[in-house]
Amino acid sequence: SHPDAPLYAIETLRNLQKSQEKGGGGEEGIKPITVDTYLNVLEATTTNCSKHHQQRNIGIAIDAFNLLRAAATTAMEPIVYDKLIHCCDCLISNDQDRLKMITALFHLSCQDGKLHQRTYEIFCNKLPSLKQTIHESTIANGMTPTNTHHPKQHGKKPIPFEKLPSEWTQNIQIRTK
Repeated sequence: SHPDAPLYAIETLRNLQKSQEKGGGGEEGIKPITVDTYLNVLEATTTNCSKHHQQRNIGIAIDAFNLLRAAATTAMEPIVYDKLIHCCDCLISNDQDRLKMITALFHLSCQDGKLHQRTYEIFCNKLPSLKQTIHESTIANGMTPTNTHHPKQHGKKPIPFEKLPSEWTQNIQIRTK
């Protein structure tokens, strides 16, 4: 893969979105943008990426993620969060910066109501202080904190997925095909 493939991919994605916003979709125009298009951009950022391009590529991955979050016509699927976590692992070499980014992503998934059980398990593996992060997310999302932050409740184990606030999972959409 060419080192500038992520640049071409994000530019193509932006052009597709502009075309759709102008009414370019439909029979004569381009087909609607699917989540796979965004996933391909995320994939391009990590494929054969040199250290020299890591910072640029994480910026591209975040741009693609934000474009998808803003797209009214394309459903945000749990795999997008999984893929962006993978991008963070591949492209952010500083441990503290990577944890900060993955924590922010956790907060966004909760805020958007898109936290899926599989993604939650990935967050649990990546974030050593997930209990505190969950407590912060309940407050950041305007909810009354549950006792999920109480140290005696589960020891060092993560909070069971089914005990998390339902607001964090209410907007999950998964393809059936």
